[in-house]
Amino acid sequence: MVCPKPKFMDHFSSNYKDMLEVFFYPQLKEEILNTVYFQQEGAPPHYLSSNEFFELNLWRQCIGRAVPSNGLPIIRIRLAFFFIWGYIKEICYDPTPTNTELSNNIIHVF
Repeated sequence: MVCPKPKFMDHFSSNYKDMLEVFFYPQLKEEILNTVYFQQEGAPPHYLSSNEFFELNLWRQCIGRAVPSNGLPIIRIRLAFFFIWGYIKEICYDPTPTNTELSNNIIHVF
């Protein structure tokens, strides 16, 4: 799950943190908390205040700077996933397929 930072919240760190605590996290917790990783697009100017929230609630499933790491094995797994995903995309998208061809390529890879 990649959640882009809303542009109107660039300078309102307390609003952003409130949105995470009041809106985002409760929905995530009810639905799929243990099955997703949260990666925010961009480096927010309010990363210190929202990072406290991530440490308390999503630290095992958050990818980002100053987020506690679970050690080298997790990093290896992440790198492997990025490699595999890149490899699968190369197979599926080379050459540029039609929608039907893309669907067939994805089925073939998996």
